[in-house]
Amino acid sequence: MFQKSITLYRYLGGFATEIYYFYMKNVIKCFILLMLAFNTHLFAQFTIYGKVSGINADTIKIRLLKNDYLAVDTIADYSAECKIVNGKYSFKIPKKGLGWYEFSINGPRKEIKSLHLFEDVKLSFTNSILDCKIDSGMDINAIYKAEMRKINASNRTKEYGGKLDSLVHFYKNSPVSLLFVSNLLRYWPYETAKSAFDVIASEIKRGSLADELNYEFNNLIIGKTIPNFKQRDINGKEINLYDYRGKIVLVDFWASWCYACREETPFLLNTLKKYKNRGFEVLAISWDKIREKWMKAIIEDQMSNFVNLSSLDKSTDDLLRNVFKISSIPRNFLIDTDGTILARDLRSKELISKLKEIYRHK
Repeated sequence: MFQKSITLYRYLGGFATEIYYFYMKNVIKCFILLMLAFNTHLFAQFTIYGKVSGINADTIKIRLLKNDYLAVDTIADYSAECKIVNGKYSFKIPKKGLGWYEFSINGPRKEIKSLHLFEDVKLSFTNSILDCKIDSGMDINAIYKAEMRKINASNRTKEYGGKLDSLVHFYKNSPVSLLFVSNLLRYWPYETAKSAFDVIASEIKRGSLADELNYEFNNLIIGKTIPNFKQRDINGKEINLYDYRGKIVLVDFWASWCYACREETPFLLNTLKKYKNRGFEVLAISWDKIREKWMKAIIEDQMSNFVNLSSLDKSTDDLLRNVFKISSIPRNFLIDTDGTILARDLRSKELISKLKEIYRHK
């Protein structure tokens, strides 16, 4: 009996050992497969290649800009350069989703060409970096421009918003859909833009623009509390947003070089004059980098009744890019007395109408 017990023990022990090694082998195999998948995603690349002719240069440069639309003071998320050999060039670029790429050549003419790109593409430059042709691959830029021309981009009517929404649905499997959503978000209610964003294929929602949109839909929606921030006024005094708790505040982003921003100023001045005694304030935050230009615009547009803010440095960039995810101006947020967002991107009559509604119930 004792001998049988030992034999059984050895048998069960060997069986347990086999199960253990089988389990560990499969765990290791799964871990390796997961790491391969992770590395494939992490180091995924796409190719930008083509020809250069009629241009006296030996190097071509590329930058992936963090900022998708603003042509001033952009920051590169990725940059590279390569030699032009026998009129040809080729870049292997980290695949980061839809991106705004800037091309330049080290020639005597300081020219820059910017394009939205998403996947492998063949680009030819002839006589000038500005003379660019997509020979093969998706031309997102041409699709976007053609569709925007069709719907008459200058006509901000309900019909225009509806057409933009239809374009998002039509192109939901294409990265161009993100550009339509971004446009929709600027001019139409959050709910409309959010529902349009939700229909876009998940594999398209990668890259800086997709991240920016996703951030806005989750953090800068009506009802959310606006993050506190500090900026300096024209006298160098540090101002906190939370200093204005108890007031209705319009946080308005602008710059001296932004024509559309300054076009809104007369409406804002009249609105402030009408509602200031009822607790309304305008915090005008400038993206200017040169104090003289900022001050000149304030004087020319008679903006002294606004709370004019700008640190004229990186802290303003961080505020716009990292807190509010702003890549184009004008932009504004109407903030309630408790710091929550009441509305966004109101223009002239829309702002007056909203304030009438608010103060009718106060």
